[in-house]
Amino acid sequence: MLTRPHRLTATKDIEKVWKRGHYFSTPVFGLKILRTGAPVSRFAVVAGLQVHKRAVKRNLAKRRIREALRKHIMSIAPGFDSVITARASIVGKSYAEIEETLVWALHKVGLLI
Repeated sequence: MLTRPHRLTATKDIEKVWKRGHYFSTPVFGLKILRTGAPVSRFAVVAGLQVHKRAVKRNLAKRRIREALRKHIMSIAPGFDSVITARASIVGKSYAEIEETLVWALHKVGLLI
């Protein structure tokens, strides 16, 4: 689980990222990023009904994304708010595949130091 300072939880903050953020797409998830200048980067993970109709599958996808984030949080540049939206293709992926895709995406958008 992400530590509290790295969680993006306020609805108004998530909506701000959604409206003003830059979008980056992968086959497994979408990534919206907004530069804030804050001392830490914060993340929200979303998995809607489009991912799977079963909540267990959606929660598993979110847990895997959050764990991959937690593992690499010290390598992520500070000052960004991000919303990660899972896609239906994430259901069949292993944790290793999700982690690899996340690291690649964060590197591509310039969040990894």
